[in-house]
Amino acid sequence: MRRKPKGNFCEIKRHRIITPSICSICERIGFCKSFREYYMKNKRFYRNFVYDLAEKFPDKYQVEVVFMATKETFIQIVDKKTGNIEKIISMETLNALPIEEKIKFARGKILYQVAYQIEPIVKIEMKKKPIIEEMVFEKEETVEKPAPKKKEIAKPKKTTSKAKK
Repeated sequence: MRRKPKGNFCEIKRHRIITPSICSICERIGFCKSFREYYMKNKRFYRNFVYDLAEKFPDKYQVEVVFMATKETFIQIVDKKTGNIEKIISMETLNALPIEEKIKFARGKILYQVAYQIEPIVKIEMKKKPIIEEMVFEKEETVEKPAPKKKEIAKPKKTTSKAKK
């Protein structure tokens, strides 16, 4: 059985709330189901939070892009003449449409079935700076400890016992 790493735990479980400040720094952001649902509803608010934070503190933070894959069956509608993607519709939405609209999608277009939809997510990360100079601390206090006393171990005396006859 495979164990989960101890250092990677979700802050959502600890705080029991989903907020951009918690999720934007998480390492598991691309795999988190709770964040995926939150992101689908609040894309603009989340992105604005991350961009504002990066603009306020450009020397501290940098923006990183992570891709989040959504596993669901989608239909990609591509124009035959231009080769551009016109729409991406989930299979459930397409099945719910009336036949006339389905025929409209198929005229002059190619339909592709796609299993994943990849969406970019911005994530905030602390800037990493290499240490160029040697680190020198001001005054190091060294306390001399007395040498530990050596304890002598008493050796057992050898006794010869004679067996009685």
